[in-house]
Amino acid sequence: MTSASPPPRGLTLEALAQAKKLPVDFLMSLGIQTDLWTGKARVRIPYMDEHGTIQSIRYRLALDGDMRFAWRKDDHVLLYGLPRLRAAVALGWVLIVEGESDCWTAWHHGLPAVGIPGKSTWRPEWATFFTRPGLEVVLWCEPDAPGLVAEIARDIADLRVIIPPADLKDLSDAHVRGERVSDFVAALRKGAQLASAFLEGIAAEGRAAAGAEALEAGRALLEDPDLLERVAEILKESGLAGDPKNAKVLYLDITSRLLRRPVNRLIEGPSGSGKNYLLDHVLRLFPDEAYYRLTAASERAFVFTAEDFQHRIVVIDESAGLHQDGIGATIMRNLAWGKGISYEVVEKIDGGMQTRRIDKLGPTGLITTTVRTIDAEMQTRLLTITIPDTPEFTKLVIEEIGRQMAAGPAKVDVGAFVAAQRWLGITGVREVIVPYGPALSALAYAGSVRMRRDFQQLATTIETSALLHQLQRERDEEGRILASPADYRIAYDLAAESLREAAGGLTLAQTEAVSIVEALCASKGPEEGVSRAKIAAALNLDPSAVTLRLRKPLHLGIIVNLETVKGKPARYRPGSGIPESVPVIPTPEELFKDAYV
Repeated sequence: MTSASPPPRGLTLEALAQAKKLPVDFLMSLGIQTDLWTGKARVRIPYMDEHGTIQSIRYRLALDGDMRFAWRKDDHVLLYGLPRLRAAVALGWVLIVEGESDCWTAWHHGLPAVGIPGKSTWRPEWATFFTRPGLEVVLWCEPDAPGLVAEIARDIADLRVIIPPADLKDLSDAHVRGERVSDFVAALRKGAQLASAFLEGIAAEGRAAAGAEALEAGRALLEDPDLLERVAEILKESGLAGDPKNAKVLYLDITSRLLRRPVNRLIEGPSGSGKNYLLDHVLRLFPDEAYYRLTAASERAFVFTAEDFQHRIVVIDESAGLHQDGIGATIMRNLAWGKGISYEVVEKIDGGMQTRRIDKLGPTGLITTTVRTIDAEMQTRLLTITIPDTPEFTKLVIEEIGRQMAAGPAKVDVGAFVAAQRWLGITGVREVIVPYGPALSALAYAGSVRMRRDFQQLATTIETSALLHQLQRERDEEGRILASPADYRIAYDLAAESLREAAGGLTLAQTEAVSIVEALCASKGPEEGVSRAKIAAALNLDPSAVTLRLRKPLHLGIIVNLETVKGKPARYRPGSGIPESVPVIPTPEELFKDAYV
């Protein structure tokens, strides 16, 4: 008596049917069959076009494991079940599922379904199969495939999504465990969400989780009343020399990206003074998504880049990289102060010329550096800070370099600072009310037209301090942050000098340089003037620093260059004299003397 032949190795149609609890005859009616290859069984699954013509063959090799499927050589990926689309259109809806076995289950229960071979296989051109009048398109979202929803939703408008119970993966699982699949799907379909709502829910969950994680890492910092002092300390520890005031200013500037009108900043200083070195250190305290940094760009680069500039700071390492005129300058000015960029471009599409509108949403802040003057229209959108040019500051920088030579660059952990900024960007409150705003505006200087913009930058600085310290501030009945007097004190300390200079006044360094010109001319007579070298010697400065200090006094006529021949050394003498200093904004004591104790 001969024994029965052992079953072939691999996977047979019968074994697959048993695992899926589907009739073998039903699967065979779909053209599915066992196929032998090098002595091993595999299940042959035909993929057909809408007319029922076989276009591709996919093989099921195993029930489990990573190597369950293989395509016939040179075949292309295709939607599964296309011949059934006509019936789906007649019913008015179609269910998109992942994989062939879910399609078999749906068809076995009389449901109109089309399958995607895998969650990473969607093709945008497949959307044309579903753009039929009156066809409702519903996607079964498996637990590990929210990304597939996003992909398909980009191509199919009004896509709806079925969310299965947490303990269920797909239709095949529902059938195997004994569900009445047609009734089960009907109930889930009633609660199907628009893909846009589903994706926003997923994104909100992700933001909440990321925000909670960031808050845990940055809470101690965010609850510290001396947060800006902690900024100064970490920057000093990391190797930033000198007075930390400019660093604090930049830290608030970059934080202001989250508000409706970020601060724009120009960092001024002689070549080699450390403008970008300062930027490098401060930017380390922020997540990468807070800013977009580059050296220069073509005039339309900000229009055509894929980068998103909303609530970000654009950092241009040198203002020479900014366009001074033409469309490039217009784009930069709108980016730095407007609500964004709107730009129309004419393109050749399908043999004809069509207009396409590109919108880059703001608000966006700008930080750049310079050793020279910049475009006057752009200048009115920027507040300025100046890198110290004194020998004392240079000595501090040299000492820090020497320390690093002996010990290596400092290794500091900025994780808490980055986490704090990430939390502010993800889930922090961004609406700020300044209760003393009317009192402040009543006391502010109105003699300069550009104060119309600069006062907004002051307001942003106050709001930024409140936003940064929001875990320590009170809220109004709408949940908005209430700026406290402490926020104005911070803003005054960091912004008053920049505002005074912007309104036409001189900085202390500029005033010192003018006083030296007056003193030197008084000793020898103003007719001859004094050279830059003599002024530099009297101030104990590099001549390039003198040029920078005298730039504004020359522009305002406070001093005059007697030399009229281009290329010859300048000869400076006093001009109109140093104007009387006008307070641009009130001191904290003046502002709060009646309203606060």
